[in-house]
Amino acid sequence: RVLACRRELVAYDRNQRDQGMTPGGGVPRVSGSGTLLTSPPSTSSLDTVAPPQSLPVATQTHPGRCYGCASSATEHCLTLLRALASHAVSRQILCTRGLIAELLEHNLRRGVVQVQEEVRQLLCLLTRDNPKATEDLRSLLMDRIALTLRGHVCVMQLFLMACKDSRLPVVMQSIILPCLKILHNLIKPEQPVSKQNKDKAVDALSTIRPAEGIRVDVTKWLQGDAKHSYNRWRVHMPSRGADTTAIKPLKKEEVRALYLMEKYGNRWRNKTLRGIVPLRLTDAAWLKQVLFNPSSRLARQVACNMLESLCQVPARKKEVLDLLTGFLSELGPAGESAAEFLALYQSLVQQTPWKQYLAVRGVLLHLADLVTREIQELHQLEDTTLTSDLAQGYALKMLTELLASFLDQESIKQQYKGRLVGAVLNGYLSLRRLVVQRTRLIDETQEKLLELLEEMTSGTEEETKAFMAICIETVQKYSPQDVRTPVFIFERLCSIIYPEENDVGEFFLTLEKDPQQEDFLQGRMLGNPYSSTEPGLGPLMRDVKNKICQDCELVALLEDDNGMELLVNNKIISLDLPVREVYKKVWVSEGGEGDAMRVVYRMRGLLGDATEEFVETLDAKSEQEVNNEEVYKMANVMADCKGLQASSNSLYATNMVVVIMLDRLSAIKDIARARPLLQVLLKLFRLCVKVQRNQEVLIQSQLGAISVFLGILQLCLAGESDASQGTVTEQLLDIMETILSKAASQPLETFLSYSQTFGGPEHVHALLTCTTAAGVRGNASVLLHLTKVLAALTYGNAEKMALLCDHFKVVTDFNKFDFEHTPDDEQKLELLCVLATVIERNAIGNTLKDHIISLGFVSQALDYVSLHAPSLEQTQSRTDSDDWKEFISKPALKYILRFLTGLATEHEPTQLAVSAQCIPTIHQLEQVSSDEHVGSLAENLLEALRAHPQVASRIEEVREETRAVKKRLAMAMREKQLGALGMRTNEKGQVTAKSTLLMEDLGEETGLVCVICREGYKFQPTKVLGVYTFTKRCNVEEFETKPRKTVGYSTVTHFNVVHVDCHMSAVRSVKLWFTALPHVCSQTTCSDVAISPQPLGKSSVLERLLVRAMFRDVPLGGLPNRSRTLGID
Repeated sequence: RVLACRRELVAYDRNQRDQGMTPGGGVPRVSGSGTLLTSPPSTSSLDTVAPPQSLPVATQTHPGRCYGCASSATEHCLTLLRALASHAVSRQILCTRGLIAELLEHNLRRGVVQVQEEVRQLLCLLTRDNPKATEDLRSLLMDRIALTLRGHVCVMQLFLMACKDSRLPVVMQSIILPCLKILHNLIKPEQPVSKQNKDKAVDALSTIRPAEGIRVDVTKWLQGDAKHSYNRWRVHMPSRGADTTAIKPLKKEEVRALYLMEKYGNRWRNKTLRGIVPLRLTDAAWLKQVLFNPSSRLARQVACNMLESLCQVPARKKEVLDLLTGFLSELGPAGESAAEFLALYQSLVQQTPWKQYLAVRGVLLHLADLVTREIQELHQLEDTTLTSDLAQGYALKMLTELLASFLDQESIKQQYKGRLVGAVLNGYLSLRRLVVQRTRLIDETQEKLLELLEEMTSGTEEETKAFMAICIETVQKYSPQDVRTPVFIFERLCSIIYPEENDVGEFFLTLEKDPQQEDFLQGRMLGNPYSSTEPGLGPLMRDVKNKICQDCELVALLEDDNGMELLVNNKIISLDLPVREVYKKVWVSEGGEGDAMRVVYRMRGLLGDATEEFVETLDAKSEQEVNNEEVYKMANVMADCKGLQASSNSLYATNMVVVIMLDRLSAIKDIARARPLLQVLLKLFRLCVKVQRNQEVLIQSQLGAISVFLGILQLCLAGESDASQGTVTEQLLDIMETILSKAASQPLETFLSYSQTFGGPEHVHALLTCTTAAGVRGNASVLLHLTKVLAALTYGNAEKMALLCDHFKVVTDFNKFDFEHTPDDEQKLELLCVLATVIERNAIGNTLKDHIISLGFVSQALDYVSLHAPSLEQTQSRTDSDDWKEFISKPALKYILRFLTGLATEHEPTQLAVSAQCIPTIHQLEQVSSDEHVGSLAENLLEALRAHPQVASRIEEVREETRAVKKRLAMAMREKQLGALGMRTNEKGQVTAKSTLLMEDLGEETGLVCVICREGYKFQPTKVLGVYTFTKRCNVEEFETKPRKTVGYSTVTHFNVVHVDCHMSAVRSVKLWFTALPHVCSQTTCSDVAISPQPLGKSSVLERLLVRAMFRDVPLGGLPNRSRTLGID
């Protein structure tokens, strides 16, 4: 249909064009074969002869490539030839023109079956009754048969010739692949096709099977080793195939036939073997071209199968492995076309002995070189192209996996990891830098290299030191401007020096009720074991407790942290601890790893006080002293380890790791760009300065470490913007502080020589300017470290010390500070106090203290104290007076005390200057309690002054005088208080009563006593006593004959006496009354209080109280109080 449509379109187009060009001309038409024809115009007479130019003329066309057209044309031609061959004359002409040879060569074996059958019929028709044609056909057939019979001779020649054009798919498919199949069939028989054996391999059907790997060491056999005896060899030999044919007695003729078969078969075998050349595998170009040919996967597979068939004998396998090992360099250019080769190579080296053989031959180092070469090509593409191939990195991945398969053997890894770790590390770092050429294969290769690196770097301490040396050698290979690649190396060094604890992943919890509280706690946790990732089980143990309360409907304990307690490993766990930390440090540390953490919950105090250990904190390191030299002992390698490459620079004469680290640090110019490198370098430096060896290295003058740190510090302070930057600055200052403290512990001459590397005063000025920055002022830790560094930079340098002190001179006028000061002045004075405190307490730090004293800062502080302190009247002035309160409240006083304390610590001139005039005043201040903690500050100052013997004696004299005065005042107050009690102190210091008359008033109650207060009318004459009674309504006469009997009241008592006031007070305090009721009324039941009569001789006041109590109308159980008693509510 499509062809018909195209014909109509072409005809219409040609028709329109011809009408425009030649009016009245012929109308074009299209032939059945698609050829355009021109028909003549119509004529009025049929017998009119058309001129020659009007005859149908076919236009020139080019031969097409349509299979249908060619097949149709062939069929038409065969039909025409068959018609011509039916005539003798034309048949003879066709034979003489070579039609028989052409049909035999081109048409007999091509086309469909119908065409081939027509060709055979045509050949038979041409040779019928034609001896000459028949002889020609016979001759052609015999030539082809002879050529076929001699084809095995030229198969290899044809194969080798075709391998030169193996890149052509046609040659590969038509020549090379059939030849390979022929060779493979010669090497290995075809698979059996019989119904009985079609599912069995050829090896399973053979009676003699190769026994690879079963060998006997002659030396050990001679030594009598049981593992190399004949019996042991016989056991490991494969069993012989079962003989399925039944043994029958043979006849004489059959025996003779078998003999002749063996005789002549052996002759043929010996004759054949005489001409076989021993196997010598060289660098066969044809094999390499076929194994890595990109055109045919089937050809590659057949070649691999052929090689695998040759490896049944160990000697041949060795030769094949040596040959294939030489082909490993072709993996890069071949790419994914080497998949079959790699599968073959992996299968051949699967057994351990062959891996060991190849390792000895150096295949591991060869693989490492190939990996490095592939990575270099990737980097070249990274630098020169902007496009990438998704298959990029296939060869690199396969080489890496092949290398990893060798290193799976522990013996090979132990022997070669030292020589391979450098290549693996460099390869991993190089792959991390790829951006454009990064593919999934490269990512997988990078992960594999990291896995190999992890396995190869875990070993003994000596191996670890060797790996650290390789890391440093690798760092030196990269440009100082490369701020990405060295990050991983320095991170590895940090993890080696101080391995950080890995966070645990998912774990499980089993929540169980205390078996002893089954009857008291409802519900049960039915979801055991619970995953730690389940909502409600973290992060704190309190969340676990709340989930238990919610699931078990213990609502009363939900918000009560004291009602329920959780136990892990029979230890009570604080609810504020993280669940993961409890699992890691309580459960796993005691052997529970791999099992679900068992958590027992119970109510607190239900069965008595708990006897289990209470775990409140898990930070065990803070409770014991940490020995840095032992914990960070691997950091010593950083000072002793030297790279494997020598340097011409004298600065690198030792080529130590710290030098390389300083070089990397000094190369940083942009903090934002190099932040990861800066952070890991500072982390590594902080670990290094934990040990003395590295501190001694870093204070060497030729390294100039402080100048490098100062340059980075100024960059950090200038770019202070966020919390992470503040952390970096704090770490940097901490490192500098440690190094400078170590340098300050050296002799003065050594430090002065070392301080020449600190640079000029500009560093001090820059750091002083940074102290006013918001990021520094708001961070107390950074400010403290910065002040220590500032002080250390100025020791022994008059110019720097003058610059530092000039910064604080404006705030040393303390009188002006009291009158008026700004927040900046207060911050400067605070910084001055911190500076005085952090100055080194040795001869080097005393250089700065001496300079401060020479500027008069100390004298100004002492004059301020002497001027404003109240006068001491023989040190007996009271500190709570208004003068002292005013003096204590002055703003500058607390700063002066802190400033003097810092300077006076282990500094004799300051101690003598302060002790000359201010010790009594300071001693008086230490007794003061105020919101500014002036007393504590003054006490700290006196303790600092006591380091000097003479000053200490002076302080003790003042304190002793104060203690004597206070003792006298206390004794006088004591005598006064004893006198008020009628007591005194005798000569022996014993307290005795002044007179025995006081004992006369002490006596016993002789009358009624209140059951509540235990006192009567003797000691409480103004309180009215009553008696508890019980009153109830009853009939006066039981046998009265009236219809309505007379009702009266019956009152009884056990004579429990009570004060009316005591009773009323107890009634008002309901809780107290119910507490006292069992005691006061324990002998009988009572409902009223009856007033008891007063004793004789009492005052009229008591009489009035009795009358008032008697006529007090108190309801008695809802009835009127007829007995004048007090009702009990």
